[in-house]
Amino acid sequence: MQRIYIDPGHGGSDTGATGNGIAEKDIVLDIGLHMSVYLRENFEGMYRRMSRTDDTDVSLEDRTNDANNWGADVFVSIHVNSFDSSTRGFETFIHDSNPTWARELQRIMHPDVFEEMQTFDASIPDRGQKLANFHVLREAQANAILTENLFIDNATDTDLLLDPAFISAVAAEHAEAVATFLGLSRISQ
Repeated sequence: MQRIYIDPGHGGSDTGATGNGIAEKDIVLDIGLHMSVYLRENFEGMYRRMSRTDDTDVSLEDRTNDANNWGADVFVSIHVNSFDSSTRGFETFIHDSNPTWARELQRIMHPDVFEEMQTFDASIPDRGQKLANFHVLREAQANAILTENLFIDNATDTDLLLDPAFISAVAAEHAEAVATFLGLSRISQ
């Protein structure tokens, strides 16, 4: 059984990025919950665990310790970006301490999620597949990826982040990419 750790970033007193009347912690929790349900309803041969399922504080160390102690095979940290009101786009990050398999996960997930986003708005920029020294990527023993799903302070991106169909589709593509990476079997309908 494969173990998938879903980490909606921030939570509780840590709002993450804010803009246009919404907070990152709420958007990413929505994506994470949808991702977990999608996996449960569509794939077998895996367990799912989330760093948080509600609006609570969870430290970075608690997230990675929990995933490591649980024996996660994949660690997906979900975020929404912020910079200025004119910046848009989607990007993913891995840590170079696990370049082979994390890079493969990124190679699968990045274009899948990006292409799904473009079905909603073809002008969304691809900000690329990048390396970063973020705690959750560095300290997770699993194949770890961090996704930055649009910019909360850009009004056009915010409209998408408030669209339930967009959130559901982005969550489904996160799940599909993990399933492809792990070789999960689809539940026969």
